[in-house]
Amino acid sequence: MDQINPSYRLLRRAVGILGISLPILIVIGHGHIERAMSYYYYTNMSTVFTGVLITFGLVLFTYRGKVVPGEKFSENRLTNASGFFALIVALVPTQFGQPIQAIYYVHNDPVRGLIHNGSAVIFILLMGIIVLTKFTKAKYFKRFYQVAGWGVIFGLIFTIFSYVYMRVSHHQLFPGAVILGQTIALWAFGAAWLRRGIPHPDAAKQ
Repeated sequence: MDQINPSYRLLRRAVGILGISLPILIVIGHGHIERAMSYYYYTNMSTVFTGVLITFGLVLFTYRGKVVPGEKFSENRLTNASGFFALIVALVPTQFGQPIQAIYYVHNDPVRGLIHNGSAVIFILLMGIIVLTKFTKAKYFKRFYQVAGWGVIFGLIFTIFSYVYMRVSHHQLFPGAVILGQTIALWAFGAAWLRRGIPHPDAAKQ
C-alpha cells in the first residue's frame, strides 16, 4: 500500500526529520548538554522532548509497513512495536537520579526509570533492525541503508556502554558521551527514513 500512496512517503520523511532534529532542538533550546537526552524531561525542553517522542510513537504505531506473506516479523509489526515503545519512553520519564521534592518522587522511581531506559533501548534497537532487515530489501540505496542500519546499532552500543560507565563510575566517559551515542543512532535511522521517503528519480516505486 505504501508504494502507491504518497502519504506513506510523507510519513517516512516525517519520521526522518524528527529523528534528525530532536537532538538539535533540545540541546540548542536548553543551551546545555545534559547527561542523556532523557534528562531533558526535567528542563525547559520537556514539552519538545516528550512531544517529539509522542509524535514518533503515534506515527510508527499507526504506520502500515510492508507485509510479506509468510514473513514472521513484517515491517508493519516492527514499526508498530517501535511506536509502542516510543510512547512508553515519552510517557514514563527516566529516574532523575538526584534528591528532589517528595511531590516529584514518581519521577525518581527506579522502577519507572528502568522501564523508561529499557523501552528506549528496545525502541532504538527495533529501528536499527527495521533499517537493516527491511529497508535494505529496496531496489535502490542498499549500501546506504546498510551503513545507516549499522550506524543505529553502533550508536546504541556506544550509548549503553557510556551510560553503564556513568552509572558505575559516577562520571561521564567524556562530557556528552551518552548524548553522542544517542545522536548517532537517531541521525542514522533518521537519515534512512528520510531517504526512504524520497522516490528514486529512475523509478516510480521502490
